[in-house]
Amino acid sequence: MWKKKNKLTFYCSVEGVEQTMPIVLAKEIKYDWIKRAALSFTEKKLDVSPTSQDGKIRHTSRCPGIFQIKNQGWIVRTWQDIELDVNDPEYSWRTPLNQVKLSNDISMDDVSHHTEMMLKQYLENWPENAFSQIIKINTPWYVKVPKGYVLNQFHPSYLDDNRFTSLPGTYSPDYGMGTINVPMIWHSKKGKYLIKAGTPIAQLILSKKEDMPFENKVVDEQFKKEEKVKNILETMNFKRIYKNIIDYYKEK
Repeated sequence: MWKKKNKLTFYCSVEGVEQTMPIVLAKEIKYDWIKRAALSFTEKKLDVSPTSQDGKIRHTSRCPGIFQIKNQGWIVRTWQDIELDVNDPEYSWRTPLNQVKLSNDISMDDVSHHTEMMLKQYLENWPENAFSQIIKINTPWYVKVPKGYVLNQFHPSYLDDNRFTSLPGTYSPDYGMGTINVPMIWHSKKGKYLIKAGTPIAQLILSKKEDMPFENKVVDEQFKKEEKVKNILETMNFKRIYKNIIDYYKEK
């Protein structure tokens, strides 16, 4: 008997948006700063860090830590332009199309908010110049998460936009179908802003719902052996080749 495969399903309440602005794999999103960094590395050929003690080539465009998290999961984007007019403690907004009407009253207005009673009053270090209420972008998207998993929502990793910070949350099958809404801290108390259609506003990363045993240990002989091997793999070439490390640990 064939075992049914787990699958993450995104539903859209506004017909056509699944074609014009679908939820996409994070690795498909190409930020302009990444293109500039890649060009910089290509032009310089060898970009050795001035603080390097070993003369190894180091460059932002080659950092696995950045791109492993940036490329994980999926990205949610605004499906139409949103104009936001902030004048703390009030705000207004407008969009070209009516999301409520187009979804046949399934989805909410594109923009709403949580009052300051929801979070700000409890935090000691609310950003000084941030809007006092949490702006919430309500998307036309819903998600069905398979049992045994949770879908975590974060601010898009390494997004080059300092106007807002999307707040984290989790969608769990324990609560049925999840409505993909994105609460955010808006980093301004006054001004008019355009959130263009296609702006990344959330990153979704799936993980297994399980308790993983863990321990805290002092460095031992096994650790030293593994660290020595990893260090050789990292430094055996003038140019750091991460594939050497990946291939080695793939066999372990």
